[in-house]
Amino acid sequence: MGRAMGRWGWWLGLLLVLAAGGAPAARAEFDWAPLAARAAAPAAAPDWRAAGPLLERRSSPDGRFRLRALPRPLYTDFRDATLGLADQDFLWPFGFSRERPDGGHTFVIPFLHTASAGAPRERWWLLPLLFTGTNDQGRRYFALFPVGGRIGDILAFDEVDFALFPLWLRTRKGATVSQSWLWPVVGWTDGPGVRKRRVFPFWLSAETERERRTAILWPFWHRQERRADARGGSGSGWLLWPLYGRYVHRDAAGTPRHQSWTCLWPFFSGESGPERERLYAPWPFYRRDLAAGKPEAEADKLQLWPFYGRQRQWHRESSYILWPFWLDGRFVGGDTEATTRGRLLLYWESTGRQRANGHPAWQYRLLWPLWSQDRQGDAATTRVLALWPARRADAIERNYAPFWTLYRQERHGEGVSHELLWGLLQWRRQTPDAALGWSCFPLAEYRRAPAGDFSCNLFKGLAGWGRRGGHGTGRALWFIRW
Repeated sequence: MGRAMGRWGWWLGLLLVLAAGGAPAARAEFDWAPLAARAAAPAAAPDWRAAGPLLERRSSPDGRFRLRALPRPLYTDFRDATLGLADQDFLWPFGFSRERPDGGHTFVIPFLHTASAGAPRERWWLLPLLFTGTNDQGRRYFALFPVGGRIGDILAFDEVDFALFPLWLRTRKGATVSQSWLWPVVGWTDGPGVRKRRVFPFWLSAETERERRTAILWPFWHRQERRADARGGSGSGWLLWPLYGRYVHRDAAGTPRHQSWTCLWPFFSGESGPERERLYAPWPFYRRDLAAGKPEAEADKLQLWPFYGRQRQWHRESSYILWPFWLDGRFVGGDTEATTRGRLLLYWESTGRQRANGHPAWQYRLLWPLWSQDRQGDAATTRVLALWPARRADAIERNYAPFWTLYRQERHGEGVSHELLWGLLQWRRQTPDAALGWSCFPLAEYRRAPAGDFSCNLFKGLAGWGRRGGHGTGRALWFIRW
């Protein structure tokens, strides 16, 4: 095994020397893709790459952007100094590290570490057994699950204490404290304006400043009483699940203003009132919604699922025919209007246009799993294949998309580049009348400069000819040049 690896190492080293033409320059440009390639200076294209999609480095000319794959998907490193981002992936999603201006976190199954910038909170967890760290107040905590201990800042709670879980559990969120014995059977919660008691599933009671809820033999019997709000409105209701339930909301004078009901939940239900009408009969096949009042609450929805549906709510519209095979949507926000289309679960399109002049701002199209195109202003990237069934996901782009991107086309203004099989076939043009180049590794390659100089090589330098500065040039046996 070691001797085989050594032989491959010697061959790769020889390829790199031949590609550089024997020149001792500190950063010689060469292109033996898909085996190995290196650019003369950092640019949008990779600084260097090797072994097809496995090894790669990209960076911006100012050095504020950098991507390294060594090799993907085992390890990738991405940094953007402008946005303050630093991402590392270790066979994602099984391990990754994220750093942001407000803190960062590291997760390598089953280990989790997080830290917050400008705050003492820090976690060192070995899921689901060991929990240690400091909370927002800088207090240390430790827990060994299910034996006992304390965990800080977990599941939206400030503190969680337990002993021989589920024998005893205590949670705290602000000044609200909950305790449970034989969780979730016996428990109680007390806090500002909150009082809850339960002997699950026989009896549950929850009381706040606004309402009181009671359940007996959950989920079969429920009762709710809502106290008067700032406008004097109150309400009450009950549910004998799943047979029938009813809720009535009254105004300050005690007159019913809004009513809702359900029968054989969740199949039949409805609402009626001066600001809203709704009917499910039966859910999910038929739905009719009408709402008015505040602009953000206005809605008009009709659903005959799965045959036809449409919805309008303030700045958003959507519709479908034979869901999910024919989908359309429209969203208006700020200076941009976005439209979406989905066809037969295979074709998706999302387009954003400036509302002032109708000019396109961005567009993404996907013919899954064959083809995708992503446009941003005058830049566009086209790919074949496109196995990820959604728009760009950073972790997928860094770690896996290069493996199935057999063909890639990039446009920046009038410049365009084509690449097949990670550089086996290439064609590039900077502008219509500027630099041009193409290659078919290892058979032939051609490069033309804007001034008319050009070079042509067969078998990466076995034979070649060209023009430089008005004079003819030649090459033979890789090392001989004139």
